[in-house]
Amino acid sequence: MKKLGNARNVLNGASVSIAAGAGAFQSFLIDKYNALSKFTDTEKAAYSNIASFFTVVAAALLLMFILRRALDSSRTFRKIFLGSDYIEGAWVDIVYDQFRQKIVGGGLLYIFLREERMTVKGETFNYDGTAGGQFLSTSSNYDDDSQKIDFVYSINLDREEISQEDGLGSYSFHSNGIRAPQAFWGYFYASGTTNRFEVYGERISAEAERQLLNAPLAERGQFVAKFIADNGHLIIPQEWR
Repeated sequence: MKKLGNARNVLNGASVSIAAGAGAFQSFLIDKYNALSKFTDTEKAAYSNIASFFTVVAAALLLMFILRRALDSSRTFRKIFLGSDYIEGAWVDIVYDQFRQKIVGGGLLYIFLREERMTVKGETFNYDGTAGGQFLSTSSNYDDDSQKIDFVYSINLDREEISQEDGLGSYSFHSNGIRAPQAFWGYFYASGTTNRFEVYGERISAEAERQLLNAPLAERGQFVAKFIADNGHLIIPQEWR
C-alpha cells in the first residue's frame, strides 16, 4: 500500500533529519562554548535559548514517533488518513461458481494490517449457512491506483475428501469520493484448477462486526445465509465481469 509506505518513509526521514540537524547544532554550540573565555550579553541571551531549542527538537521527534505508531496501531487513524483506500474491517460476501453457474455460498472476511501488509482472513459458509472452512492470505499486494488487492491464500476445509487447498484471489474495491469503500467485486481460483469463483461483498458495520466476533459459528453462518438470500441478485457475472 503506497500511501502507508510513503507516509512511513516521510516520518522516518523527518525524524532522521531533525535528529541529525540537532546533533550538528549541538556540536557547533559545544565548539563555540569551548572557544570562549567569557560570554557577552548577546551570547548569554543566545545560549539561554539552547534549552528551548532542544525542547522543540524533542517535541518534534516525539510527534514523529506518535504519528508513526498511530499508522501501525490505530485503525481509526488509518481510516482518516487513507480515506478511499481504507479497506480494513469486516466484510460479508457471496460466491458464484462459474462452472456450475450458481451461487454456492458466501463468507465473512476480515482485512487487517499485519507487518505492513494487508492480510485477508475469514470463514466460508455453504448456501444454507453451514460451515465450509477457514482461509488466510499468505501474501498480498494492494494497489492504491486501482483499489485492488491481489493475494495468495490457504484454506482449511471442513470436508473429508480434501482438508486444505491454496489459491489466488483478486478483489477490486469501489468507493464514493473520499469515503472508505463499502463494496467489492472480485474472484478467486483454487490452485491447479481453471474454475473461477466470482465474489461480491459488502462492508459490515462496526456494530455488526463486534457482534459477529463474539457470535457462535451457527449464528455467523445464518448472517451469511441471509445476506445471500437478500443480495444474490447482485452477483450477475456478465454485468460486471
